[in-house]
Amino acid sequence: MYLTARYSDGFTEHLLSWKLTAIDGWAELEAAWFRPEPRMQNFRAEFPISLTPLRNALPALQVLDEKYEAAWDDLEHRDLVVESGDVILRRRVYGLGALIRQHPELRAFQEVWNWIEGEVLVHLPPEFTPTRKARR
Repeated sequence: MYLTARYSDGFTEHLLSWKLTAIDGWAELEAAWFRPEPRMQNFRAEFPISLTPLRNALPALQVLDEKYEAAWDDLEHRDLVVESGDVILRRRVYGLGALIRQHPELRAFQEVWNWIEGEVLVHLPPEFTPTRKARR
């Protein structure tokens, strides 16, 4: 199983964006942000990861539409690509928080994303501790 997850927080004070790729129990994270200082353009981390939560959620993710978009500007973007055997799954969600009531089926995506985001946030530098608490 191969995973690529991309995130951009929209137009916020942090301007945080990251890309996580994972295969065979190993993940690579690339991130950039505007705040907190100092600004970072090329943060990188590698770490072990279990893709079991993703594997377990794959059936629920397969029934989702490929793309969901909120009607507002400057919201967060979440892109997920999963390759498993001959299945390639692509999901793009723009403004998840604004869409969850209208599309309750997105709860499966949200659960997977919470797991992915948890893996990412624990590997960002300590300056992001307040952000971690705010996002939980």
